[in-house]
Amino acid sequence: MAGTISITWILGRRVFGRIPAIWASTVLLISLVPCFGKVAVVDSLLLFLQTTAVLSLMLAFRRGGAIWPFIFWLCVTLGVLAKGPTILILCGGVILTIAVFHPERRRLLNLHLWFGFPMALLPIYLWARAAWAVDGGDMILWMMDFYLLRRIGGTVLGHSGPPGYYLLLFVPMLF
Repeated sequence: MAGTISITWILGRRVFGRIPAIWASTVLLISLVPCFGKVAVVDSLLLFLQTTAVLSLMLAFRRGGAIWPFIFWLCVTLGVLAKGPTILILCGGVILTIAVFHPERRRLLNLHLWFGFPMALLPIYLWARAAWAVDGGDMILWMMDFYLLRRIGGTVLGHSGPPGYYLLLFVPMLF
């Protein structure tokens, strides 16, 4: 959590300027987010990787260069290894939003999507292949049912709503 607050300050300054970076870091520091660092360790790591990835994406988009796309794809890949494809949803949503709405969408080419995206998916493929070899796909099929189909159907971990609830909320909650 300290890393997330620090990276918000360090990279946030470069992306948004000094004052917004101070505000963002301060809000993170005084919120309940640091308290959850001890409770949900993998989620804390994912938050750090997502924050670094999105800020690096913005720097790659605005400034170009080789380091920011590298940091972006490294964080995406590590995020996939840490908690599955969740980071792909966030970063994909940001990229899609820029691609649709930003007048200088061509700058997304700075990210080298044709190379980085397959590399970010490589850990999922290698893990899935190894898991399938061990149990014939039972775990992967269970994960697809529990983490994907049940969310679309509306009931996950005691949270419920009508069928399609999570799917309908996906786009507004992205923003």
